[in-house]
Amino acid sequence: MRLLKLTISHFKCIPTLTIEPSGHDLTIFAENGVGKTTVADAFYWLLFGKDSLGRKDYEIKPIGPDGEPVHFLETRVEGTFQMPDGDTLTLERIYKEDWETQRGSSTKTFKGHSTKFNVNSVPQNLTEYQRRIASICDEEQFRLLTDPARFLALSWQDRRRMLFDVCGDMTDSEVIDASPELTELGELIGKSTVPCHGIHP
Repeated sequence: MRLLKLTISHFKCIPTLTIEPSGHDLTIFAENGVGKTTVADAFYWLLFGKDSLGRKDYEIKPIGPDGEPVHFLETRVEGTFQMPDGDTLTLERIYKEDWETQRGSSTKTFKGHSTKFNVNSVPQNLTEYQRRIASICDEEQFRLLTDPARFLALSWQDRRRMLFDVCGDMTDSEVIDASPELTELGELIGKSTVPCHGIHP
């Protein structure tokens, strides 16, 4: 899938922003603290409801000068993608405040938040939305492909497992034969095997 357009509204420190890579590689340059990571957070939130670090519980609403979230704003991220079959897919996630006015009162009471989902402008519930995205990409694979730091953030056991899944396991003799300086090791261990489970990749 190729990102054609990403629109962000009232997401953290970004009031409004539209990015149109049109399916090409995209590099964002800016000073520290102006929103580069926020763009990545918005992108991951659109797809998985998490930030770029994989966290679900974090503040996405803009913060006012008083340090409190700004009310009466609708946080929205929309992405348009070109799929491998050539079709265009538009995903939209909207996070809004719910207010209620009691009968006989002009005062609005904050009732909480709700999230709306649209796929090609058609409303979806959370399960339908997640199922549609899961049919396109697995979250962990997507993070590994889009975040250069993701692999190194995994435990060494998971990195090792993943490398073996991709490259296959190796026998002791294959490791020893590949490195002349290990020739004596083969003679020392004889018919024993090296416990590779304790070796970091």
